[in-house]
Amino acid sequence: MQRETFLSIILFFFILLTQQSSFAQDTIFLDNESRFNIAKNTLVFKDSVGDKSIRDVVYNVESKDFTKNVGDIIEFMAEEKTNWITFIIKNDCQIQKTFYLELRNSQIKNIQFFSNKNSLIISNLAQETNLPLNKRILHSRFITEQIVLDANESVTCYFKIANNNQLLKIPIIIYDESSFISNMLRDSILNGIYYGILLTILIASIALIIMRINTKVLFYFLIYLFFSIFYFFNIDGYGFQYLYANSPWITENLIFIIPNLIYISLTLLVIRILVETCKKNNKYCFALFIWIAIGVIVFITQLIFNFNYNISTRIYITYAFASWLLLLIFIVKSFKLTPIGKPLFVAHLFHLIVLVTFIIHFSKFHISFFQLEKFCKICTVIHFSIILFAIIRQIGLYHLLIFKKSEQNHVKLQQLKEKMNIELENTVRERTKKLQETNRELNSLVTHNKKITDELHNQREEVDKTNRELELAFKRSSAQHIKLQKAMMLNMEQQKKLADSIEIIQVKNNKLENQNEEILSQQDKIRDQNVLLEERSRNITDSIVYAERIQNSFFPPESKIQELFPEQFIYFRPKDILSGDIYWVDKIMANESEKQLITAIDCTGHGVPGALMSIIARDAINEAIHHNGLTDTGTIVNCINDIVIHTLNKEGNINHIKDGMDLSMVIVDYSTQTLQFTGAKNPLYLIRNNELIITKGHILSVGTIENNSSIVDFPTHTIPFHKGDIIYLFSDGYADQFGGENGNKFRYSRFRELLLNINKLTPNDQYLKLDNTFVNWKGEWEQVDDVLIIGVKL
Repeated sequence: MQRETFLSIILFFFILLTQQSSFAQDTIFLDNESRFNIAKNTLVFKDSVGDKSIRDVVYNVESKDFTKNVGDIIEFMAEEKTNWITFIIKNDCQIQKTFYLELRNSQIKNIQFFSNKNSLIISNLAQETNLPLNKRILHSRFITEQIVLDANESVTCYFKIANNNQLLKIPIIIYDESSFISNMLRDSILNGIYYGILLTILIASIALIIMRINTKVLFYFLIYLFFSIFYFFNIDGYGFQYLYANSPWITENLIFIIPNLIYISLTLLVIRILVETCKKNNKYCFALFIWIAIGVIVFITQLIFNFNYNISTRIYITYAFASWLLLLIFIVKSFKLTPIGKPLFVAHLFHLIVLVTFIIHFSKFHISFFQLEKFCKICTVIHFSIILFAIIRQIGLYHLLIFKKSEQNHVKLQQLKEKMNIELENTVRERTKKLQETNRELNSLVTHNKKITDELHNQREEVDKTNRELELAFKRSSAQHIKLQKAMMLNMEQQKKLADSIEIIQVKNNKLENQNEEILSQQDKIRDQNVLLEERSRNITDSIVYAERIQNSFFPPESKIQELFPEQFIYFRPKDILSGDIYWVDKIMANESEKQLITAIDCTGHGVPGALMSIIARDAINEAIHHNGLTDTGTIVNCINDIVIHTLNKEGNINHIKDGMDLSMVIVDYSTQTLQFTGAKNPLYLIRNNELIITKGHILSVGTIENNSSIVDFPTHTIPFHKGDIIYLFSDGYADQFGGENGNKFRYSRFRELLLNINKLTPNDQYLKLDNTFVNWKGEWEQVDDVLIIGVKL
């Protein structure tokens, strides 16, 4: 018995402690009414630290920490970081119903919803403004939660809201399912009408601009209207719902950025509409432009520094209200100067109502924008309509003024034309009289001159007749005298030329006799020298041919090339018998794996000098691979470079010869499907799927010592390859060959195009195609250099 009493006491205290951690709260009964504003029935807990969880709030926070909300909205100050809202709702109907909780504020940073039903805490996913719309539970422009309650069932709801240093005013409305849908439909219709009117004004402005009617004023009006529509679209939550659902940052930050642009564009619009007032009040107009510049600076500063809510609000309210006052003074000053000043004044008063609405919304008045939304939007429509009416009226007045001026100018022009016609008639009469008198005088003079002219003509005919007779007599005597003189001079010249010719012929005959004797003696000497030259040429040719067999002997045999690279061709065409271009293939063992080496070398010069350099190159390759055991193309080429410099005594000798060699060396590793490449001036061409991949070599040749006497370091390029890729190594002889119709070089661009055209052929067909192309291009031109092209299919 005592044990049962003891357990009852413990149970009693446990229930008492549990009840103390909860708090007394009114229940919101949801009956047949379709819409409830439950802000007055909510309790608010301000979590200054922001570390409380839902279980801490339900079981560990005392009732005194919660305060009952006053008014139709819930208001959180900017300095309050985290706030909890709680309320109890009960389905007072006899059937199961679905309810929707709507928090009508699109600027909430983040919010979490919890429900406590039958002592079971249920947590919904976080709904945040920085959460894309498609990831929210309900795709609504406001935060909306769906609650399903059975008949007479109740639930305790909790909202955890972080306001991100903003003043939040939140109306909380609960709807049943039908009223929620009808409310959304009604909002959509009303807002559709509102935005439809604004868009109609926008389209009308664009149409007037397209018609080129007062385009500057309409352009500023268009900008002002666009920013205003965009701002209201953002405030209403439609911007986040339809335009930038995946960019919540815009919803959060544009609220204090767009107003500056609105008032800057409004100021520019008013200045442009009242341009006549601006011309007569230059100082005041200059002050407005200074104010616009300040607005631009404020806009840029807000973008860069992203001020907190309190500073941004003060900046917004101060700049907006100051802009409104400055424009009001400017509009009042225009009353006497233009008839459209009064309509602008009325529009400006309606704009004041809109401005005051937003000042109330962003200040600590217990009223939100959504409570004044309809009235504010009506004022906005009236404001824009009056401005558009004022602009259209200004356009009409402007055209009327132009019409009146044109009529006045037409009347003045007619008067001026009549005056000018009278003056012209008087002038014509006076000049006609003068001309008639002058004509009479001229006629008398013409008659007198005609008589004198007739007498002169008669005298001139007699003189001409006498002159003709004298000329005929003079011509006859002069012709005979001239013929006689010419014959005498011609005879003297011919006699002189004959004497000179005889002397010249005698001198030439003497010289020819001497030259004939010398030619006969020189012919004997040339005959002996030709015999000697033929013998020496035969010996040199035999030596070069033997040297060719020696040079060919140290080229790798065809069987070895075929063993290492089954699908390949080597197009080798020396300029002379001996070649400065050589090729080499070999087998390399590295890390117990076999690799294949192939290289194409272009030594300086051709013929005998090139062949001597090729011997140095061949010995250097063998020493680097087989004596030094090198397996990397870069280290092999660097070793060859050292050997060539040492062999040609280039170290420390400023007058060393410039001979060297250009090369491209490749080591193929089939185990790793990679190849190593090192080039000295010459590149590597790799064709894969008919696409040419170029790997350039070093800009210097092997055997080069730089100006600072440092040795060149040739790098290694590691390139992955696929089965079926084709690589090409070559010298410069093919691309540098002159030929064609104009005797131009073949060039590398044409060479690359040729490789892309033939790379899919068999190696033998590629060889034949290269040879036919080279021979046809060269034609009758001399081959300028040795030619070497190696193609290998991997």
